[in-house]
Amino acid sequence: MKTLDGKGRESRSEDSTVESLTFFQRFLQGTRTGGLFFLLAIVSFFVPILHFVLVPSFLIASLALGIQEFRKMQILHVRHFDCTSCGHAVETDKPFREWPVRLKCPACQIDLWFEKE
Repeated sequence: MKTLDGKGRESRSEDSTVESLTFFQRFLQGTRTGGLFFLLAIVSFFVPILHFVLVPSFLIASLALGIQEFRKMQILHVRHFDCTSCGHAVETDKPFREWPVRLKCPACQIDLWFEKE
């Protein structure tokens, strides 16, 4: 895993793992996201006048976002990395589903990107 800052410096993050998702996990995530917007479409059906716009919008969003979530194949777990600018040790346990990952160093406030090698 490569860590980059805005000035072109890079470092390695050894305590990061990339988890590949199974078809079933991806299906559940896509269904969960799509189902939420489908539920919003059903609820918005009872809103007078606005339901002409809200229901079709939420239906389209349920399909688009459900497919988008289904296409995400991996989860990145970044646990520990050193800032490339100040060397501060940063701890996080947030999983990320999109590349590249952008985080801020809490010490120097510089933007850091994680990219695949």
